[in-house]
Amino acid sequence: MTVIVTHVPTNKSKTFEHPRDAAAFYETCIARKLSPDDLSVDNDSGVAISAYSPILPDWAQNLIERLEKDHGGNNVKTWRFIDKRGHGWRDSTGRAWTHKKRILVSIARHDTDLKGVIIHEFAHILSPHEEHHGRIFYRTFFKLLRIYCNWYEEESIARREFNYIKSSKYWYAELWDRKDMLAAYEPQRAVAIKKTPEQKAQETIAKLFEDL
Repeated sequence: MTVIVTHVPTNKSKTFEHPRDAAAFYETCIARKLSPDDLSVDNDSGVAISAYSPILPDWAQNLIERLEKDHGGNNVKTWRFIDKRGHGWRDSTGRAWTHKKRILVSIARHDTDLKGVIIHEFAHILSPHEEHHGRIFYRTFFKLLRIYCNWYEEESIARREFNYIKSSKYWYAELWDRKDMLAAYEPQRAVAIKKTPEQKAQETIAKLFEDL
C-alpha cells in the first residue's frame, strides 16, 4: 500500500510505503506552517492517515484499520489523539463530530478503556447524526463490542457505559435478551414514565372528589 502526499500549489509530492510514515511527514508539513488546504493525500486504504499517530499503540491502530475495512472504509475523515498517560488520567475520553466525520481521543492508562472509547466514537460515526446516545446508537455500539472484543473487554466496557448513560443498560439487555437485567430494570423504567397532562388532570380530579 502506498500513500502519496502532494503540495498542490507546487505539485511536489512524496510517496510512502507505509501510512504511518506518510502521517509523520504530513504532521511535519503542518508544523512547518504549510496549510492543510494545500496538501493532498492520495490514499486508497480506506483509513485516514491522521489515524496513524505515533502515540497510538499498534493494537489500537490495527483496531481502527479493521473497523474501517469491515464498514466500507473512509468513515472517519480526521482522527486526532492526545496522550494523557503521564498526566494522571485514569480513563480515556473521546468525542465524535458525525457531520464532519471527525474523532478526537484522549489516551489514558488502560488498554481496555481506550478500546471502548475508540469503538464508542466509531459507533457515533456509523449512527444517524441526530441519534446521539439513543437506542440506534447503542444497538450499533454493543454489536461492535461483541465483534471486536473478548468477553472480558465487552463486560468491562459495557459496565462503564451503564454508569455513563443509565438507559444504556436497558438497551444492552434488550439487544441480547438479558432477562435478568430486564427484570431488574423494568420497575425503574415504570417509575420514569412521564404521565400525560390528561392523566395528571384525571388523577387530580379523582383525588379531589375522593377527599370530599
